[in-house]
Order: sequence, then structure tokens, then C-alpha cells
Amino acid sequence: MARLFVTSINLNKNELQNARIQNLGTAPSSPVAGQIYYNSSDNIMYFYNGTEWISTSGSLEVIQDAIGAYVSGGVGLTSTYNDGTGTTTIDLDNTAVTAASYGTTAAKTASFTVDAQGRLTAASEQDIQIATSQVTGLAEFIDDTVGDSVSGLIKEGEGIDVTYDDGAGTLTIAAEDATSSNKGIASFNSTDFTVSSGAVTLNAERVEDIVSNLVIGGTGIDATYNDGAGSLTIDIDSTVTTNSGSQSLTNKTLGSGNSLGANLDAANFKITNLAAPTSSADAATKAYVDAVSEGLHVHAAARVYVALNIDLSTALEAGDVIDGVTLAEGNRVLVNGQTTQSQNGVYVVQASGAAVRATDFDTPSEVKSGDFIFVSAGTNYANTGWVQTLTPSTIGVDAISFTQFSGAGTYLAGDGLTLTGSTFSVDVTPSSGNASLEIANSALGVKVNETDGLEVTVDGLGINNGTGLTFSSGALVFDTANGYGTRKLAFNVGDAAATTIPITHNLATRDVTVHLYENSSPYAQVEADVEHTDSNNVTLKFAIAPTLNQYRVVIVG
Repeated sequence: MARLFVTSINLNKNELQNARIQNLGTAPSSPVAGQIYYNSSDNIMYFYNGTEWISTSGSLEVIQDAIGAYVSGGVGLTSTYNDGTGTTTIDLDNTAVTAASYGTTAAKTASFTVDAQGRLTAASEQDIQIATSQVTGLAEFIDDTVGDSVSGLIKEGEGIDVTYDDGAGTLTIAAEDATSSNKGIASFNSTDFTVSSGAVTLNAERVEDIVSNLVIGGTGIDATYNDGAGSLTIDIDSTVTTNSGSQSLTNKTLGSGNSLGANLDAANFKITNLAAPTSSADAATKAYVDAVSEGLHVHAAARVYVALNIDLSTALEAGDVIDGVTLAEGNRVLVNGQTTQSQNGVYVVQASGAAVRATDFDTPSEVKSGDFIFVSAGTNYANTGWVQTLTPSTIGVDAISFTQFSGAGTYLAGDGLTLTGSTFSVDVTPSSGNASLEIANSALGVKVNETDGLEVTVDGLGINNGTGLTFSSGALVFDTANGYGTRKLAFNVGDAAATTIPITHNLATRDVTVHLYENSSPYAQVEADVEHTDSNNVTLKFAIAPTLNQYRVVIVG
């Protein structure tokens, strides 16, 4: 593969020895002025003059004779080569047509004959004549022409008739009577409409009759129309609850914002499905009273317990699996593993989307230290009891946490832990490989290999950096200020306009190496002028502006 140079090569007046011109069977495409090549077909070297390829073989006479021999006249053209002047003349052949003007008077018309090459081979002129038969019946001809033309231009539309009478020579445009499916002239019933000066008005009596027929009484509504007075009266019937009078209510539900105006007599029936009380004036459930009597604030049981941090916006949808239990819409979930502890609490599963806090766990008065909640299901946390250890002032802002205090299988040793009786121990021995943790002085610590450059200081585990290495902003870097380390930067260059392109590397030295290669296959290395402008910049120069991101420059220093 040939090396690509993207800038001129200056040999500084030195010889180009043993060089060979490019050999091609045909001329190269897209040439530039001054380009040369050797044609291996005719063994002649050619150069491009900016317009065409010129042979370097033979004298000017040879070239002129060659051109003269190659140029010949085609149909209607004659080619003449003058060997003395070395010029080739191409003339247009004469035809038999006499040079003149034809058809230039009002009484004359011109006639021409043209051959397949577009040449005028014959020309003449003759008198303009109109036969007597063409003038007879001119009036009738004009009537028919006008009638046909106008009737052709004026088309019958909806409600319009167009008729041409050839005998009378007349064109008639008339309107049709209107129908339910055709526009035209319409009449109006005086009972329903009043027409005056072209304006049409719908009579009030007709409107009243139409409205009375459209409005009928529905459930709980009576509609009465008085035709004489033209009035429509709408009343509620006896089935609608009113604010006055005595009525018996069945199958009714009080909506939000309603309140009782007197004491409610339950008539020895129970009030069921009460929510847990949140203020001193709320009715209390039996569960609430039982809990108070036992000295505990007991929340309704949760279906499952979540011990890990989860995405509350998606992880508690119906169908999700938590602790081996498939969640259903309405399930209560005790969340106690959030990284942000203010997100802990009791949530209710939704059909889709984010879970919402339970109504008994969404205000500070309901969430207090010592509150108890029971978990009913789950592979690891079924039948466990949890007590709240923190009292938040603001839900969603202050931390919430629970501690387990009861339940079968209360403790389980997770990965990396060993449970002996009720005591947990950290297991620092992996099932395979070498340990990276150790128990030293009754505490868990990192096992440090100081011979490999690790050390423990008052700040913790760190790297024991040696000569040429230093720390900068918490990162280990080479001490380049004292000549240690090699750095590499790479940039795409080319914008289809600039031939001089500055590159900033900020390596603080002129001692850098610059390489340039194509940014597309086969990614060949190319040569351009490189100037080491200063200790932080280099300048690339090209003979022709590179296209957008045509090359990639790599700077090492």
C-alpha cells in the first residue's frame, strides 16, 4: 500500500534518483493541472494541462498532424486540415435553399422542408386563399360555435338546467324546483315559517312544539308542556331525596363532606368497616381498643416484608414477587430496607405504577416509636413481628425504621455471616481462593499485602506510591513535571475548509511525537507538515483542506 502524503514534498533542490512515474493502462480520474502518468498501453507519458491530457511524445508538428488526422466532418460538416499552419477548420455545408425572407406579407404564407439532421432543404411561399364554401352559413356557424362553446363552459349544477335552442340560436339557464335531495327554488309553509324581503324566520309556535316533543321526564323527573302558554315545566317527583319532609332512605351512600345533623341511632346494629382512628374525635375499632388496652399501637398486618432497597415507583406492582410471595392489588407491604430511610413504612400495592403509603401510616400522628406491625407471609419473614424505633416529625422527610422482636425463625444468617445460637459472626474465609478480609483485635479489617504496595494509615486503606507517582485530587498520577510517565491524546481533524489546523495538547513540552492516519478503512498513515508551535500546542498544515473528521492525530509525550 502506497504512503499517502497530504502536503507537498520539498526536496530542497536535491535529486530524485531512480524514480519511476506511475504506470496506468488508462488516464487517472479527477486529475489536477500538472499531474503526470505513463500510459503502459501506448508507452507514452502524458501530463494534464487543466483541461485535457497532453502527450509528451514527438514534436508539435507530430501533435498537429495527429489532431488533423483524427478530426473529420460528419453529416452537413466539412473538416479541412492546413498542414502549413497546423490548423483544422470545420465548416457547415451549404444546402439548395436560396437565402431570402419567406411569408413576410399578409397575403403570403411560408412553406419549409427539414431533413433528419434539422437542416432546411427547401423553402417557398404561396398566397393565402379561403374557399367560398367556407364563408356560406357563417352566421349559423357562429351561432353554433358560440352556443356549443358557452354551453360547454356552463355546466348544469345541482338545481340548474342549461339548454341551447339551435333553431332560435338561444342559450337558456333556468333554476329547478328544490327537493330533499336537490338544491333549487323552494317554498315555505306559512304555519312553520315567515318569509319577508327574502328573510326566512322559524315561527315560535313551531319551535315550542318541537322542544316539548324532545323533552320527556326521566327517573325522578316530571315534564309538563302547556301548549296554550307555550311553557315547559320540569319538576322532581317523590322518589328524589329532598331537604324537607319525612322520607325513608335505602341503598344510599354518604359522600365526602357530608355530616350528621343529629345523633345516629344504630338500633342495635353494628357500624362495620371503620378505619383506624387518627384523632381524638374519631370512632375507634375493636382492634385499636384492644391494642391500647395492651399498651401497643398495632397496625393492620402486612402481607410481606422488604429488607432490601427497592425502586418504589415500579417494584411493588400487582404480580411482582417479594420474599417468594406474588403481590396482589391492595396487599400491605412493610418496607424497611431503603437506603433513604425516610422512604421506609407501610405501602399498599397498586395494579400498576408506584405503591402508595397506607392510610394508617401516612401522617406523623399515626407513625410513632413503639408501634407494632405483624407480617403474615414470605419465605424468610412470615409470622414475624416488627416494632418501630423512630418517630418522624414529617413523613417522607424524617427517618423511619423497624426492628424485629418476635416470630418463628426470627434470625437467618445471610451470605458472609455465621449464626451460632443467637450470635452472628463474620465469615472471612471464602469457599475458594484467598481471603481479603480478616478478624484482628476483635474487629473486621482488610488483609493488607504491604509488599505489593498497600498500606493502612489513619485515613484507611491506601496505595504506597513510589518514585514518579503522586496523588492529585484523590487519583494516582505520574509525576510528569519531573519527566515520569507517557501520555497520549487523540483528536479528529478536518472541517472541509481549513488547511492550517492548531491542536492544543497541554502536555507542557515540545518533546512530543505526532502521528496522522485516515479516519476510515484502511486507516492508512499519512504525512502532513507538523510544527511544534509551543510547549502546549502543535500546528498541522495541509495542501488541501481535509474533509470533516477525515484524519485522526495522535500526540504522545
